Amino acid sequence: PRQNITPNPYTPPVSIETVAPENTAKPTNTPSSKPVSMRGDMVWFGPNMGSRDYAELFTEPGNWSLTRSKVDVFKFHVQNVLDVPCDICGDNTLQKFVQAGAFDKLTEWGMPIAVDVGAVKEWGCSGDDGFRVAKEAVENIRNNGGEVAILVMDEPYLGGQLTANNITCGHTMEQSADATAHFINLVKAEYPNILVGLTEPYPYFSTDELTQWVEALEARGTPPAFFHLDVNMLEGGRRLENWRVTSDLQALDQFSRENGIPFGVIFTSNTKWNAKSNREYYDASMAWIRLVNDAIGKPQHAIFNSWIGTTSDGISNKPGVHEIPVNLSQNDPEEYSHVRLINDGLNIFDPAPIVPPASSNPEVLLLEFDDQAPMEDTCESVRQDMSPFGGDQWREADQLFGGGLNCSVRFELYVPQTGTYKVTLYATYAPDFAKLQVYIGSNNNNSGSVTNISLYDPAVRPTGPIEFGNKELSTD
Repeated sequence: PRQNITPNPYTPPVSIETVAPENTAKPTNTPSSKPVSMRGDMVWFGPNMGSRDYAELFTEPGNWSLTRSKVDVFKFHVQNVLDVPCDICGDNTLQKFVQAGAFDKLTEWGMPIAVDVGAVKEWGCSGDDGFRVAKEAVENIRNNGGEVAILVMDEPYLGGQLTANNITCGHTMEQSADATAHFINLVKAEYPNILVGLTEPYPYFSTDELTQWVEALEARGTPPAFFHLDVNMLEGGRRLENWRVTSDLQALDQFSRENGIPFGVIFTSNTKWNAKSNREYYDASMAWIRLVNDAIGKPQHAIFNSWIGTTSDGISNKPGVHEIPVNLSQNDPEEYSHVRLINDGLNIFDPAPIVPPASSNPEVLLLEFDDQAPMEDTCESVRQDMSPFGGDQWREADQLFGGGLNCSVRFELYVPQTGTYKVTLYATYAPDFAKLQVYIGSNNNNSGSVTNISLYDPAVRPTGPIEFGNKELSTD
């Protein structure tokens, strides 16, 4: 029999009768918030359900402001938004997030909320039980300042046939498709603006099986809003060959594009399910990111999601809590956090232009501002280490940093002869940078030019070349 060792836990925290919502005040068919546009370039963040600093994402938002500017969707595991005990969540259940103002904050930030839910599982084979749990999650968030925009069905194809806790639905693919379509229709009837998408495992299911599964849902009039792939690189205890994974990723990406369904890949430590530290998780996840980038580039949906558990190695004071990796912070180069993984992973997919090294061409002159003493500086400029932001994108991994009201920095570039020179500037964008004026001219006259540029951007990243055109420069 096929093995599925992807440890993505999904069992109801208590009996279905207990977690079913009671006395829901919302009337049937009351529309929720405006539906999210399911575009083809989205970044998802799903913290580990038991991560120690989960609530700090909302109480200390400044510690991931850079990363937050890159994230399009925030995803909760359903266990985190139910008001019932959850061993693998630690204390990260509904009341913890209510106290942290999590749902209010996500609404304030305009970040859509997604919840990972079970549509078809061994404890709910028809889709009805899964819907009751999903409905409770939706109502819990709605009653505490948020709106669920997206439900992610957690592997319903697998759930229909897998044996767990000595229980199985024993479904064929067609029976699982019927139950999944029923779940989707229940959601659409109650919450017409909530999008319902799909996650399934690979290589537990082959590419042919996965495409047939999606087609079966389409045939029932319930196509998934997106298709996310949960890849287990250690399926059956053996590491998959890169060439095989590359070929199958390309096939699934092409199939999804042809069918108009955004295709996503989950980024987690899928070559090291027993990661015992943040660093181990980071290294394994980055290796997977590089493999996917080599295969298909940045997927339409990039999902940074963890459910890794701990062992009795002293890392966790709550054995059994799924808490790796820590979420924060984005600025500590010694901390291999989840938000750092997002920043560094996205830099693999979308590398910014690197400032070119000094050229051997004598006609090319390079002035490295952070290596030069300025002729004048009222901005209190200093050399800034750019390692926390992906340092290899900046020459020598640093830059000149300074600021102040109406301040200025003046450098002199000595040219070998008077003449016309093409001038190019490499700088940095950042969320706390603004407009500046760049003056280029010779010392012996007032014929220089002033150019206004803006260095504001939600992300810290190199600008690439900023061209100022040809300038007349003098040796004087």
